[in-house]
Amino acid sequence: MFFRYFNNFLYEINITAAQISIGNLNRKWTIILIIAAAALVLLLTVFLLSRRRRKGGEGSDGYFGMSIAELNDKLEPFGFACMEEQNVFYSIKNAWQRKHGYCRLFDEAAAPLSMIIDCEPIYFEYNKKYWLIEFWKGQYGMTTGAEVGIYNIDKEDKEIDDFDMVHFKSAQNSEMLPMSFTLFRNKKPIMRRNDRHWWLTGFLLGEFSQPEELSLRVNIAFNGYIQRNAFLQGLAQAGYTQSEYSVTKTIVSIFFDKPHTSQPISRTAFTDRLTQMKNRELCRAYKRITDKYPTMPQKLNALYSEDSRLLDRALQMGKQQDFFGSFERDSGER
Repeated sequence: MFFRYFNNFLYEINITAAQISIGNLNRKWTIILIIAAAALVLLLTVFLLSRRRRKGGEGSDGYFGMSIAELNDKLEPFGFACMEEQNVFYSIKNAWQRKHGYCRLFDEAAAPLSMIIDCEPIYFEYNKKYWLIEFWKGQYGMTTGAEVGIYNIDKEDKEIDDFDMVHFKSAQNSEMLPMSFTLFRNKKPIMRRNDRHWWLTGFLLGEFSQPEELSLRVNIAFNGYIQRNAFLQGLAQAGYTQSEYSVTKTIVSIFFDKPHTSQPISRTAFTDRLTQMKNRELCRAYKRITDKYPTMPQKLNALYSEDSRLLDRALQMGKQQDFFGSFERDSGER
């Protein structure tokens, strides 16, 4: 119970730091808040993991079922499902996250919430709308993962010079695009995803990576040459050269390694290091408990039996409800 209340306390501190950061109102106090919160999270995590008591469970409680179908029924409220072939967690099309869209503020809040990830937003204009297609890769708490998201807003006859404060809507069904990606760690493929989607994702639970170890090969099939060319113009404006992407008819293949765009100011070398120390320890704890179990339902059942706190962290992959809810309360949206 203390762990839950303390996490909530730290969450509010971190959200405050992220909100200050986006306005760049007081960089000094922003950094102080982020460093203090990250240090407290790390110390608490090490303390709790050192005091963890094994209950002797064998992963047979069956709370998550014994099949992928049963597991996915439990995961649906979180907006995710599990793919049995790769033990990859991925976002479903009708995930509740879809209604929240996306904006730069979310990227600023990622690092204080244990997500040490590289971000690459690509902006362009097409069909009387401003579009955002963004790539992410890195460490999402206890998971190594990657994302490609599609968002847009109506242009409404006004020019936007700074997209950092624009809140985009998630792409509608008719605007979804066939996409695929391969995530590499130290040049070796560790995950593949392929779907027609508005938010193509993949997360490997218990895998630890540094963002600079990861690279992403993304393929997007656009609706036609006009949309494709608009996206290519956005790539060029972001700093990509022709050697970093290829074009086959309406399909664009991009290699995302080192980000070209500016990264969130909430990420610093010191706080990244502290957060990654915590993330690495959580991944090690997960593997100590689950390595002997062959399937993902068995692994999560083992966590359910032996360490409910670690299970809570395992299920917080990607962006979860408290994260989006805080921004809604602050902006008065509902």
